[in-house]
Amino acid sequence: MHLAVRAGRGPLPNAPRGFPVRADLDRVRRTRTAVERTVRRDDTVYLVRTQARADGKVVQAVFDMRFQLADRTHLWSALAVAEAVGLVAAALTGAVLGRLAVAPLADALARQRRFVTDASHELRTPVTQVHTRAQLLARQAAAEELPAAHRAGLDRLVGSAGRLGEVLDDLLLSASLTAGPARLSQRRPVDLVALARGRRPSRPGQAAPARACSTGVRFHGVGARLL
Repeated sequence: MHLAVRAGRGPLPNAPRGFPVRADLDRVRRTRTAVERTVRRDDTVYLVRTQARADGKVVQAVFDMRFQLADRTHLWSALAVAEAVGLVAAALTGAVLGRLAVAPLADALARQRRFVTDASHELRTPVTQVHTRAQLLARQAAAEELPAAHRAGLDRLVGSAGRLGEVLDDLLLSASLTAGPARLSQRRPVDLVALARGRRPSRPGQAAPARACSTGVRFHGVGARLL
């Protein structure tokens, strides 16, 4: 709503209480330069402009800004709500797209674990048989006092077959532990010092473990994975 106040005739009937602003009228009369500012009266904000007209008379116009400010407040509220809705929608969309993008990778990892498990199971029996037969041949060669070169070759064969069996065991254990949360039940306190002291060389030429410290070191895990 626009309200007008003319100098020399006093405020018009539609002027709000407290107007005109006499200081602005006097300033414009002296400087002939327009003055514009906001004034608060009775909890209402008014935009007040005072200027000289072409005929030399000074006029002061008052604009009630309550509706404009209310519209601006509503606009900011609507923008805030829209922004919140947009952020929620973006988060949901990102979560859905991320899950769809990761699903093929998870499926590929699951297939890889199944392949490793199946292959390890299939190879475990023949590798165990080879290891056993190599051990028998090495013992026979030692009993029959075959040449040292033959016995050394059989010992290397026994060691290679044993290491291959250990690799297969590690693959099976790793696949089973990453299969799902149900495997967490296999975790229990493990004493690293006792585990290190109980470890002995299982093959000729294998180094003995380093000297364990006297203080116990424990953690939750699967002890078989550390051997």
